[in-house]
Amino acid sequence: MNYTPHSLNMRIHIYQEEGRTLKVAKALNSAYRISILRLLTEGPMSLAEVQAHLNHGRYRSSVYRHLESLKAAGLVEKIYDDRLKVLKYRLSAKRIELELGGT
Repeated sequence: MNYTPHSLNMRIHIYQEEGRTLKVAKALNSAYRISILRLLTEGPMSLAEVQAHLNHGRYRSSVYRHLESLKAAGLVEKIYDDRLKVLKYRLSAKRIELELGGT
């Protein structure tokens, strides 16, 4: 799966929080982070799963930094999967509404 910014229609509703708008804008200023958001619409994924789906020659630490940037902006959140004993990332439904689809 390879997503480009041109294959993504996105509408974002940002709730009013001090400093949050700038963090969201910075987080969305990356085609790779937008690809991660698109991927997470399929459901929660671990760091390793995100890396496996979107590995464009990036190191795990690079993928982690992108996920943490999205988390800091409130676009994704971490959850613990008790069954698999692993941390996963998922879209934060409280922060954004995404309309994703081809153009």
